[in-house]
Amino acid sequence: MNDSPRYFVGRENILVESYVVSICPNDKDNYLKLCNEGSNKFISHKTVINEINEDEDIIIVQNMKFDIKQIQKLNNRHIFKEDILGNFIFEDGFYCDYDSTDVKLKLI
Repeated sequence: MNDSPRYFVGRENILVESYVVSICPNDKDNYLKLCNEGSNKFISHKTVINEINEDEDIIIVQNMKFDIKQIQKLNNRHIFKEDILGNFIFEDGFYCDYDSTDVKLKLI
C-alpha cells in the first residue's frame, strides 16, 4: 500500500476546496457538485482526478485546476499512534493488530 501512488488519474473522492452548486443534502444531483463561481467555498468529496500536471504542480479535477499542495493538505495520510507492541491505537480506544490471522482474513 505504501508503494502505490497516492494521486492518479481516475482516483475518486479527492477533497478539494471549491465553489459548489448546492450545500443542501436533499438536492442529491447538485449536492457539493463543483462549479466555477459562487459566494462561498466549501470542501467537496464528489470529485475525480482527470489529469495530473507535475510540471506545473497542479491536479485537474473535473476540468478545474487545483494546486497540488492544497490537495495534499486536505488529503494527507493519517499517521496513527501505536502501542509498545506496534498495534494501532485509534481515538476511540480501539486497536488493531494487523499481524493477527483474524484481521488478515477480514481484510482479504
